[in-house]
Amino acid sequence: METLLADRRDERPQASPYRPDEEERRFYYSGVRGSPMLVARTSGEKWTKVTDPIKGLPESRMFFALKQVEGRYWYDVVQEPPIAKKWHEGPALKQALLAHLSASCDWTSMQVMQCGSMSFHAFLPTVLLVSVAPGSLGWDEGIEIAKRCISILESFEVYGIDCEIMEMAAMAKYGFRDIDSHDFVREGDVLKYPISTLLHLTSSSGYPIRALDNDVQGTVGLHIAFKGQPGVYGLTCRHVVLPDLPPDTPYRHDPQGKERKIIQATKETIHNAVQTVYLPHDSVARQHGRLRVMLALQEAFRGEINATFRERLAKAEQDADCMARVMELLEEMRRDEDRVIGHVAYAAPATATTLTTRDGEQTFLRDWALCRLDKAMAGDGRSGMYVDTGYSRDGRWQGLKGIETFRRVMERTMTGGCRLEVVKRGAASNITHGTLNPIGCVRRMADGRVTYDLMVLPDTVSAFRSWSLPFAAEGDSGSAVFHGDAVIGIVSGGYGGRRQNQSEDTPDKSEDTSERQQEVDVALVTPIEWILQSIAEFTGLEPYIWGLIRRSRLHAGMVA
Repeated sequence: METLLADRRDERPQASPYRPDEEERRFYYSGVRGSPMLVARTSGEKWTKVTDPIKGLPESRMFFALKQVEGRYWYDVVQEPPIAKKWHEGPALKQALLAHLSASCDWTSMQVMQCGSMSFHAFLPTVLLVSVAPGSLGWDEGIEIAKRCISILESFEVYGIDCEIMEMAAMAKYGFRDIDSHDFVREGDVLKYPISTLLHLTSSSGYPIRALDNDVQGTVGLHIAFKGQPGVYGLTCRHVVLPDLPPDTPYRHDPQGKERKIIQATKETIHNAVQTVYLPHDSVARQHGRLRVMLALQEAFRGEINATFRERLAKAEQDADCMARVMELLEEMRRDEDRVIGHVAYAAPATATTLTTRDGEQTFLRDWALCRLDKAMAGDGRSGMYVDTGYSRDGRWQGLKGIETFRRVMERTMTGGCRLEVVKRGAASNITHGTLNPIGCVRRMADGRVTYDLMVLPDTVSAFRSWSLPFAAEGDSGSAVFHGDAVIGIVSGGYGGRRQNQSEDTPDKSEDTSERQQEVDVALVTPIEWILQSIAEFTGLEPYIWGLIRRSRLHAGMVA
């Protein structure tokens, strides 16, 4: 794969960089959320606006895939291990780039990915992508900064990388929507299809959460407990449950003060659950009624009841009782006050902090909060820790065994072609699959401090399909990201957006804009190892993930 990528890169024309016209500046990053503008790029490859690629070709899978990719900006993870290894050898390379950018422009983020507008994403060039504040940099200064970045990379023996500078606002945080809580027991197959909706109302990790007094929604990705201390806490992002608190203000719950109550789910969540359950509930009730009539007729005319028929009736009664209980519980959860499950307990200041880890000093944004859970936490300590890593209707559940350290994550991304597949389940986008980029995102905060995040891109196979989803969306902040049965980190933000035709933003209304392409997304993930260490330093207690098990197993019910 490395040789193939290198050969493909060498085949690209080595033309000199040129000043882009207004059309290229506007549409070069077609499909990326926020409509970023191109400032400068070291590649001299001529850009051409594509409005209707591969028109007239049959909609077979390959042609459909090419049509989706052609003419828009596409992301993929770095697939060249030598580049990733050089990047992680030590801080010198990153520090040299950061020093250059800080002295030259008002930059906001820096990342290395394979990206660009090409027909087949496996051959995208590797690019150092630098974001700057909108309107802060012109082409003349930008191209010199980009060329200097290339010189710095080559001085560290990193070759074959392009540099692009684009205008983009600060990274978005995921928030918004609503949520609520209750435990349901799956009996038989009656909840086979509405189970995805009802999962948001259980204590299984990945359920929606918000503060009682605001509308910002996020996700509880994990449950945390402290050694030697009672109680269970939901781990989410601070900007979800404390959006009105100044970022530099720490929060500790005062037993004598007012509680910042949290609720699970919103009215919308309950409404969707009721709508999802209503049809199977009505069908089960009618089936049960018909069976009772048939039972009475059989008993009246034959004087006995067939054993198979009796089993069918018993199953129908069980299903009817289960659905009736579910509907009753949903009705009881209509009011926000009925869905309060606890209160905010701890939240460190949402500022950049430096931790001394086994891998050296690491700086990240402390965007975490712990919510003390008062309800739905009964059981053997396992019920909240089952995560559905496939289609929920299959009833397959994966138990969590532990965490994946930052060092181990980096080692695994640099083996096997640099592709580490991950999965998450969030309140907004449910179950999604993605690939971890071996090189993370470097961001500069408003105070000038530099932070680091892991980067996850959508699954590169399903991304071709019209029904694929971005890895994360609004409402997924706090979602846990897993590789197998280990936790990697927590989703804290990201950027990306709906893929669209380039012609869609043009003032020419005569162009056909009916075809709306699918979404893309780059999710930012904070390593769980760093979050747990930060929690320990802030609280003075020893945290651990609540409900870990020693082995994986299939679980037939929704909640253990």
